[in-house]
Amino acid sequence: MPALNEEVNIQRAVEDVMDAFYRLKISGEIIVVDDGSIDRTLEIVNRIIKKNSFISIVYHDKPKGIGASFWAGVLKSQSDLVTLLPGDGEGNAYELLQYLPLMNHVDLIIPFAYNAREVRPFIRWAISKIFTIIINLSFGSSLTYTNGFVIYRKCVLKDITLKNGGFFYQAELIIKTLKRRYLYAEVPLALHKRLEGDSTALTIKSFFKVVGGYFSTIFAIYLFDTKYNPLSKDSVTFLRRKQLKKTTKDKRC
Repeated sequence: MPALNEEVNIQRAVEDVMDAFYRLKISGEIIVVDDGSIDRTLEIVNRIIKKNSFISIVYHDKPKGIGASFWAGVLKSQSDLVTLLPGDGEGNAYELLQYLPLMNHVDLIIPFAYNAREVRPFIRWAISKIFTIIINLSFGSSLTYTNGFVIYRKCVLKDITLKNGGFFYQAELIIKTLKRRYLYAEVPLALHKRLEGDSTALTIKSFFKVVGGYFSTIFAIYLFDTKYNPLSKDSVTFLRRKQLKKTTKDKRC
């Protein structure tokens, strides 16, 4: 859970995940990554941690970006499955985590927000639509959304080097995992409306980082990523393909 100056939103965001854990009977962990906050975010999280042993924190002394924060959480996590829910409270933990049983069949769950038009400003909604079209055309995908709160089987990320510390990180990870032929499912998801503050996704600085991330991923996929990347043997995709080959072989015999 990345958080940058989210003193107004962070408690609700953490409690939303805790509530989803309780309702869905999930034994999970919450890792808050304080990305260099200068407000009371760290203080509030430390207060919550004292009462909940399954919550921990990673602290950055200066902002590194949402992608870098997600990656820091992945590296610290002890779980087989990882996802990101933002500290601004926009993520709806129950809506997302109810799909966890699908991970018995796939290695990624890629959500799309069906109420984005109602809870986000029109300009952000429109830019997201255009962004997704560009990604699909550039990389031969057919996704509904590429910047959502994706659930990953952690083993599929082990052989991937994340180049983007900013908002392009999610598109980069989705592209690289799907290019490796991992199985995925798209699911509908409802978002919360953030309580206070503005997203930094539409700043000029974020825009140039996204453009840079886009071109670096183009080069990585089409110019440099030419070697064969085998599937993780711990992935569902590997096991399903292995079973398929066995079944096909048995039928031929």
